[in-house]
Amino acid sequence: MSIYLQQPGLVCSLGVGASEVRAAMWDPACPPRLALTDRYSPGRELALGVVDHPLHMVSDLPVRFQSRSNAMVLTALTQLRSAVNEAVAAYGAHRVAIVLGTSTAGLTEGEAAQQSWQTEGQWPAGYRYAQQ
Repeated sequence: MSIYLQQPGLVCSLGVGASEVRAAMWDPACPPRLALTDRYSPGRELALGVVDHPLHMVSDLPVRFQSRSNAMVLTALTQLRSAVNEAVAAYGAHRVAIVLGTSTAGLTEGEAAQQSWQTEGQWPAGYRYAQQ
């Protein structure tokens, strides 16, 4: 038997939370939350979504879990914490999961580590590949 939470936790360039994202999607006056940047395509600017909402702190987590992706998932988790707690109480923690959809998990941390490797010949102190 599977039980599905019908309450998403959302963090994206349109906003944080289902109501904010929904409002931004349908509001023609909402400014686009895109940034023109060549950060990921040197010499070619692309319009990329920007999440500028303050994110959950991850500095108290083990290093391997300190990533922007985990900060985003923890921010999303705050939106459905009570539903998760109810599910854990009813079914046990071993039956409850969080699913994160991303294509760039740990990208920021990996890029910083690669830059350190290229300029200093070593990985940064505390860097763990598992952060990706």
